Amino acid sequence: MHARAAAWVLLAALAACNRSTPVEPRAPGKPPPNILVVVLDTLRPDHLGCYGSSRPTSPRLDSLAQRSCLFENAQSAAPLTVASLLSLVSSLYPAVHGVQGELNPGRMSEHVTTLAEVLAAHGYTTAAFTEGGYANPRFGLGQGFQTFPASPNDSDPNVSNLLGTSRLSENLARTQTWLRGVKQPFFLFFHTYEVHQPNYARQDYMRMFRPGFDEAADHARTAAAIQRWDHEHAASEEECQTLLEHLYQCPRTGLPDLLDPDGFERLAHKYGCAPDDAVHNEKLLALVRDLYDGAIRYTDDQLELLWNLLDELQLQSNTILVVVSDHGEGLGEHERIEHSHNLHEEALHVVLLIHAPGQEFAPRRVKTQVRSIDVMPTLLELAGIDASGLPLQGESLVPLMLGHTQADHLAFSHARHVDEFEPPQFSVRDGRWRLIVEPKTKKQWLYDHENDPSELKDVSGQYPEVLARLSSLIEQQRRQDEFLRAKLDSAPGELVIDEQTMQELKALGYTGKEPK
Repeated sequence: MHARAAAWVLLAALAACNRSTPVEPRAPGKPPPNILVVVLDTLRPDHLGCYGSSRPTSPRLDSLAQRSCLFENAQSAAPLTVASLLSLVSSLYPAVHGVQGELNPGRMSEHVTTLAEVLAAHGYTTAAFTEGGYANPRFGLGQGFQTFPASPNDSDPNVSNLLGTSRLSENLARTQTWLRGVKQPFFLFFHTYEVHQPNYARQDYMRMFRPGFDEAADHARTAAAIQRWDHEHAASEEECQTLLEHLYQCPRTGLPDLLDPDGFERLAHKYGCAPDDAVHNEKLLALVRDLYDGAIRYTDDQLELLWNLLDELQLQSNTILVVVSDHGEGLGEHERIEHSHNLHEEALHVVLLIHAPGQEFAPRRVKTQVRSIDVMPTLLELAGIDASGLPLQGESLVPLMLGHTQADHLAFSHARHVDEFEPPQFSVRDGRWRLIVEPKTKKQWLYDHENDPSELKDVSGQYPEVLARLSSLIEQQRRQDEFLRAKLDSAPGELVIDEQTMQELKALGYTGKEPK
């Protein structure tokens, strides 16, 4: 950290950091707080009860929310895990830390200072427990963590059905073992892919949302449909639908080989049941949402083990707990069942709960728009660490947690798909408005959240003054990001991805594509 200190003063004008009313200083002899950050990958707020869902997905998170500060409108810096996680732990936008999209985005520069590095320098014991993929220390997430073990089963898909065990439960077991022996104060970073596709939810959890769900029967129907196709070169609409749905709820492990798959796909397309038809197939979309909610409920139940351990070890009274998602997920909106290259609300609106010990932090719901890059400066202030010398692009949320009023925090987001041939996009959300621009193609879309919260109608032609103002903000932010990146010398380094990490990424659906 000391090698970077000389540049910090030059960055203060551009790095919006720590414009905050300080919390009361710790009483003499009171130990610094522990910090636990739980990142739930791909979790949309609108599928939790505490954010308005009527489905029984999250009773334990809902209970935590009642004792916490819940931010109703938190925005992610990117709809892709690697970029959003690094922004979360550095309080820098992806254009600054440089690790964005494409299958191999490189390694974050060590010139970037992370939350773990700052806390370690202030005497914290630091550890991260993740499940591989892009939540991998080799991309830069490991900076500052003294403990960051690899999962023994990281090469397997994150399944929790009849064909595999959940990586979440094993990740929690490793975390619990570490917590029982940790020296305080500690910073624990916990990340799980359980809600991320592929959502192979366990049958007992699927039946909470789809009572007639029978995984074995589905497997048998799928095998029979494949055998009929292979022997008769024929399939009904129902059989084509069965194969389409099976792709989303269970791997084709233990099934016959599908002969002439191209011919089958052509037939399925006539029925609207081919993979390319998925975003228009309402029966399939209903299944995907049930699978997604089943995965959330399983995650919610498993996390109770972590909450209970905090109580058992009597850590809850001096532990700051953050629950946050890195980004959301498309579940049919804007013709997508994914995230990555989607700068709409379903991909950028994230969960953010902060539970801080102390009577001054009464439970509350905050409507003010905030950002994932605000988490690092918030935690540093809560820990009593002066962050005024760090080039943070986020702002502390402590004033909002104390009940003070603030204007919406301008939220910028960057997206580049793992497909290198899709052009980058940038977004700014300013309360009522969201503007998305694609500089390479000169396309732009403006949405009015007051009248169109789902962002379905482009109104850029109706509000030229809003369009001009937001376009100017994006350009101003681009210049600031360029300046900051140059001052930090934060261009990412080259990274050779090993075979195990590549298998993890493929299992999570991250594969390169050919140009169209």
